[in-house]
Amino acid sequence: MKIKAWNNIWLIILIFVFIGSQFEKGQSAEPNAAPGERIISFPTGSSMGKLSVRDLGSTEAGDWTDLGEARGDITVPAGKELRLKVPPEHSGDLSPLAGLEASDLQELILDNTKVGDTELVHLKGLTSLKLLKVNKKPVTGKSHPFLGKPLGELKFTSTKGEQIDISQYKGKVVLVDFWAVWCGPCIGELPNVKRTYNKYHDDGFEIIGISLDRSREKLEKFIEENDMPWPQYFDGKGWDNEISTSFDIQSIPSTFLLDGQGIVRYANLRGSALDLAVAEALGNPSSSTGQITDAGLAHLKGLASLETLHFENTQVGNDGLAHLKDLTSLKVLYLGGSEVTDAGLAHLRNLGTLEQLCVHNTKITNAGLAHLKDLTGLEYLCIHNTFVSDAGLAYLKGLTSLKTLYLHNTQVTDTGLDHLKGLIRLEKLNLRGTKVSNVGLTELKQALPNCIISEPAAPKARRGPTTPWVERLEDIMDAEIPFHLQIVIAAIAIPIVCLIVAVFLRIATRWAVRFEVPYWTAYKIAIITSVVGFVIGIPFNIIGIILAHLLDFVLTFFVQSAIYGTMIKYPESNESIGYGKGLLISLYLLLIGLVVGLVIALFIFILMAVTQYA
Repeated sequence: MKIKAWNNIWLIILIFVFIGSQFEKGQSAEPNAAPGERIISFPTGSSMGKLSVRDLGSTEAGDWTDLGEARGDITVPAGKELRLKVPPEHSGDLSPLAGLEASDLQELILDNTKVGDTELVHLKGLTSLKLLKVNKKPVTGKSHPFLGKPLGELKFTSTKGEQIDISQYKGKVVLVDFWAVWCGPCIGELPNVKRTYNKYHDDGFEIIGISLDRSREKLEKFIEENDMPWPQYFDGKGWDNEISTSFDIQSIPSTFLLDGQGIVRYANLRGSALDLAVAEALGNPSSSTGQITDAGLAHLKGLASLETLHFENTQVGNDGLAHLKDLTSLKVLYLGGSEVTDAGLAHLRNLGTLEQLCVHNTKITNAGLAHLKDLTGLEYLCIHNTFVSDAGLAYLKGLTSLKTLYLHNTQVTDTGLDHLKGLIRLEKLNLRGTKVSNVGLTELKQALPNCIISEPAAPKARRGPTTPWVERLEDIMDAEIPFHLQIVIAAIAIPIVCLIVAVFLRIATRWAVRFEVPYWTAYKIAIITSVVGFVIGIPFNIIGIILAHLLDFVLTFFVQSAIYGTMIKYPESNESIGYGKGLLISLYLLLIGLVVGLVIALFIFILMAVTQYA
């Protein structure tokens, strides 16, 4: 009996030792965790990204503070929410997130990463997630009147005698490229075009070149030297090229990318965007960039806490939006550059919490806007670069909470503006690239006096034939020069101008008063008159109207005459020559300036006339 008793005692001791060890193990699982703090474990190898924290309930973007790299065990302070920003160079493996607790992560940013549909499954358990951004790099060229339509007839005999008919390219992805040998940007883009052609040609990618050159000899020589095997159209008419005019080509390089059915999918692609678009059109997008489609959104339908969702420039379409209909906390939804159409917007009708919606650069039409008319809480709406026109704006009349509306590059006219006049809370409206007239704009400003409106730009005149250096000169003339560069340019230009004026002044005084002013005196006078003229011109340049500039010139002219009359003296008596002769000197200088200006203008005119037909 004694043996049995001791056995029972030892058994009890062993049980307590085991319980104690398990309690100790449980304590060590959260090292140094103070009350309210939480320990989150990430892989100990490479970092998953940057971690930031802010107070729970905060809505200010600037409140986030750095917590360090997402590597190993991370202590999150009490009362803080956590954000993880995964960098583009990350492998895209999100499996470590599947091991987190439901309340561990509140914001996740995956912009421009390699994350695809299969990785989003690891987010299903993060039911406290409020913000998710999975934007991809944009593929440019999704705004053009021809998008979504067949290109139409394109038949010609190539420079090599081949009979080209676009209908023969069915099943192929085709780039129609409007270019010229003399076009600098075209030549600059050529290596990228050739690289894309060589990469995808065996998969069914073709190019058709439309040359706006005038010299067949120069074109054929260039094609041979640069190994361009695709067919070229040439008629020697330059900007009057029959094919380019039929497609209303206003500038080059211009491109259309056609899918296998001859439908225009993209326009004016440049750089890496061409590679991405061709890969997408061929149906074999690069796996290294990851793709987000409707299947990816299916993994998010249980994340009821989501308030902000960004899926821009992805392949998300109409079926994907069906998975969002139960996200009743959603306030911000960005789908720009996606595959969403009118039918997809129907899935958003019950999301009454939406405050911001962006569906720009999509195939949305007026019919799609009909599904938005009940989203009366919308404050921010982006529908630019879509197929929306006047009729569609009628569905926006009831969205009286709207504060920001982007309509640029749509088919909106004055008629459509009538539907916006009741949106009295509107603070910002973009109408650039629309068909709105000055009359319609004036009426809208009267109806919405507190709204800042980005006005439609004046239509550009059709460009004529140019050479690369002329085109570059035009770009420089059109560019907005930053203020600090203006100061640098002025610092360099003023001494040069003063030197030229000093030489002219010396010549003018010799003609006008038969007295040769010493170079240093002429230079000092030139500096003074330049500075005075600059100071006088400042207020007029701020006003910036033609009449103001005219007044600036007249005032500067007479002040300059007074300076000449005071500072230039007769050598014998050392007396000033007087205002009258100072005015005469100013007139001589003006005459010299006009003659020199006319000579320069004539030279440029002749040079452009000669190069026009080069």
